[in-house]
Amino acid sequence: MSRNFNKAEGDDYDYSGYGGFISASRMFPLQIRGAITFSHQRDEYNNLNSLAGAGFAFHREDKIDRLNLFLERPLTVFNVENATVFVNWQYLNNRSTLSFFNYEQTSFNLGITARF
Repeated sequence: MSRNFNKAEGDDYDYSGYGGFISASRMFPLQIRGAITFSHQRDEYNNLNSLAGAGFAFHREDKIDRLNLFLERPLTVFNVENATVFVNWQYLNNRSTLSFFNYEQTSFNLGITARF
């Protein structure tokens, strides 16, 4: 569980909230490590929002869910040490009391991590 606070420029963006996550990981053959994480976050904005209704009609509240899948394995080509190759997929769903801020997002990343 976490508790968060955000003080931003502009009254529409100050909020406090809470969240939590659950995660599991395991090793697979070929030195592949996999992880899955689900998180939920709820942000309650402190002030009446300028975009709400005809303006300043209510507070904004966002509920954000994320699902993340991650795979990595040591990079073994060219005798490279201390490096891993990874693939990451994430789904995000933001539900807000202001429809302007309702969105879903899917992202996919592929990369190399080097440790020095």
